[in-house]
Amino acid sequence: MVAAVLLSACGGDTPEDYTIETRDNFLVACTDPLVDSILITELCECTFESAQSRLQFERFVDIERRFESNLNADLGIAMDDILADCILREADL
Repeated sequence: MVAAVLLSACGGDTPEDYTIETRDNFLVACTDPLVDSILITELCECTFESAQSRLQFERFVDIERRFESNLNADLGIAMDDILADCILREADL
């Protein structure tokens, strides 16, 4: 699920940097509180926070655009690492 929404986060106008709106949009696109478990919510939060600290915003937007045009797009090593780290941390593996 996290990868499937990876970045419907920017909303309408593309900001210059990470914003509260970027975070909120990412979490809304990433989770469905009526269906998803707490683990999915935690994975989404972890993914955004890690991306924010590890990826330049321009890279985040680039990944979003590639993903929007192709759901099977390669998200790149950096995002793969972020997702793997969050899964290990949040799932206590």
